[in-house]
Amino acid sequence: MLRTDLCKVAEMSVEMESQVIEMREDVSWRKAKVAGLEARLSKTEGRLDDAEGRSHRCNLRLVGNPEGTKEAALPNVNLKFFAVERLEQELGEVEERLAELQRQAPGQQLGDALLVEAHRKVAAVWDRLDYHV
Repeated sequence: MLRTDLCKVAEMSVEMESQVIEMREDVSWRKAKVAGLEARLSKTEGRLDDAEGRSHRCNLRLVGNPEGTKEAALPNVNLKFFAVERLEQELGEVEERLAELQRQAPGQQLGDALLVEAHRKVAAVWDRLDYHV
């Protein structure tokens, strides 16, 4: 009887040892898996922070928009309208120059030279603007 009990205890001990070995292997595998997931999470968080930073840096910076006006307070300002309005203000000199050229040469076709000069003036004004839409 004692011998039978001793055999049973030995069998249980061997069985428990094998279960402990399996659990250790499982735990070590899970630790490696968790470490990999933590690394991926850290990398993903870094990418998220970077993307958020880039989204802030890629915003348009409008210079010359008067602060404190209704247009400045609106979140959805029509940027194309704002740029056109700003260009119209800046291009007054082009219209004056065209009128001056027509006064200097009445009845003559100013043609391509006039268009080239107007284009240069528009390009110069556009380049002076601090934003592009």
